[in-house]
This record gives sequence, structure tokens and C-alpha cells, in this order.
Amino acid sequence: MAVQSSWIWDESYICSTGTTLANSQFGIVALSTALTTGASGLPTIVICAGVSNGVNGAIGVLQDTPAVGRAGLVRHLGISKVLATTSAAVTFGSLLTCTTGGAAMVADTTGQLVIGRCVSASTTLVSGALAEVLMTGPWVMSLL
Repeated sequence: MAVQSSWIWDESYICSTGTTLANSQFGIVALSTALTTGASGLPTIVICAGVSNGVNGAIGVLQDTPAVGRAGLVRHLGISKVLATTSAAVTFGSLLTCTTGGAAMVADTTGQLVIGRCVSASTTLVSGALAEVLMTGPWVMSLL
């Protein structure tokens, strides 16, 4: 009999008033550059804008589908499903970063912000395909 345990870190954030995240479940998100907070005082999030660290850097993977101004749950650490890009195969063991549309892609360049490692076998992806990522917290890739 297999034993499975899990350790995760999820936090609530507010969907930015600029756009809905109702169709962005399992997309990679970033903090809003507007630095606004909702009525609850929680920071606001938007879909991740790219691979680099900084203001638009990825903070985690959205676990639900919040409407504008509503709370959404973001996974920071642990295993999560994630939308994978179709531009290049996301395969088992690949380090993952974010495309401009919030999808996961293989990190292969120094300076890219890595969110974790792919733990599912996915070689032929179609638009909207899901992969699993072991999220280890964002860190900047440095090739030696």
C-alpha cells in the first residue's frame, strides 16, 4: 500500500479590477503592479506577464476561478496542476518558468524566474493541456 503525504502553501489574494481570472485556473499569476488591495486588505493578482524576476514576476499558480474583485487561492509551494505552453514540450524533470500568458514553459535561459520542476510526463501538448509542477518557490535561473 502506497503512502502519500503532502505539504502545500496556499494564500488568498484578490483578483485585479482590471481583468477577470475566471478562465485562468491553473495559470501562473503575479502581483498587480498597481499595488492595490481589495476591501479585505489582500494584495491583488493578475496573470503573469513573463519569465523575468521583478515587478511582474510569478508568485504562484491560481487554484480557482475568481471574478473581478473576488478572492482567489494561489499555491506557492507543493504540487499543483499548471497550464502548459504548446510552443515546446514540457517534459518530466524540466524546470518551469512562465510565458506572457501565464502558461508554464521550460526554463532554459539565465535570468528566467523558475517556479518549480515538472513532475508529469507531457510530450505532446495541446492548447490548455495541464502538467503537474513541484513548486519549490520562485528562484532565478543561473546557467554555469
